[in-house]
Amino acid sequence: MLLVVLRMGAEEAIEEFINIWEAVFADATLDRVARSATLEAVIRDLLERRGLEGTRKLFIETPEDSICKAFICAVPESNLRTCEKFRNYKSKGAYIKPTIVEAIRATCAAPILFTPVSIESIGYQISYVTGAYNFNNPAVEMATEACAYFGGNQPVSCLLSLGCGQRATVRLTRKTEAAVVDVANDIASDCELVDRELARRIGEFNVYHRLSVDRDLGPVDVSSLNLIGDIMSCTEAFLECPAIVDKADQCVEACERIGRVILKDTCRLFIASMLNPHQFTGGFSEPKSVAAHGLPALSAFYVERPDLIKTMEQCLFRPGGPPAQRRMVISGLGGIGKTQITISFLLQFLSR
Repeated sequence: MLLVVLRMGAEEAIEEFINIWEAVFADATLDRVARSATLEAVIRDLLERRGLEGTRKLFIETPEDSICKAFICAVPESNLRTCEKFRNYKSKGAYIKPTIVEAIRATCAAPILFTPVSIESIGYQISYVTGAYNFNNPAVEMATEACAYFGGNQPVSCLLSLGCGQRATVRLTRKTEAAVVDVANDIASDCELVDRELARRIGEFNVYHRLSVDRDLGPVDVSSLNLIGDIMSCTEAFLECPAIVDKADQCVEACERIGRVILKDTCRLFIASMLNPHQFTGGFSEPKSVAAHGLPALSAFYVERPDLIKTMEQCLFRPGGPPAQRRMVISGLGGIGKTQITISFLLQFLSR
């Protein structure tokens, strides 16, 4: 919301988020009603400082607002299985148009911390709470939304999912009512379950990527003055790991090349990952050919070979030496994938 709707840079958004956090949770004696009122007041103050009214709608149809698309998830208090997407762009069937304040309040409305927020629909009010319990990893919702908005035949280069820490093993250590509730909350909000299924289903296509620290901080005190520092130090250590640096580079490289699968097939794979494997029996469409360059489309079942691609790049684009045509021979048994790896390389390095 801070990055897309309010057009903040990354550092400014982090600083503003910390300010909001401290303002809302500084007083540990506040109950959820008072804390909700504080959050709303802080957001209204932020909007005023950005030159926006507190009643500003999340979606206003202007050319500027079409630069980047974003939606946030909330669920009706009366039906926690329904994911409501609050968008900053025009969409068919989007009959609920919250203000920025209402959207932020809804996505933050964890029952333990904040009160639900009531948003006006067509002549009536709907009470919303956070979507964290059933939609903590909304990767499937994101893919289906992109398919509906951009069209199913659009190629996909990279789907990046950002997590906030992998959960430790969920265990029932105490046979008390409170312990059972805690375990139920952990299971309901575990976004790694979705990640594991998606990685298993579509990992071979080198489209879906996820970055999430190895372990979350466990039970936390939201009013702790050290919490933000703990989160920052944990995240910085994670991002300095060589394997994570390589993974981030792979995401950037994926965004620079033409996708090998199309949105409608990605959606089918995502949805299939949430079903029994035997329930998904459909085939796959081939991505659009790159007719402008005379290259055939890659097979939807091609498995990326980043090490070989890197070797080819170093051989054909190495600096220095006399200007001359460089040649490289790829050999192997028939059907091993020589043509596919060549097409993949050409698609990735067309600009060079």
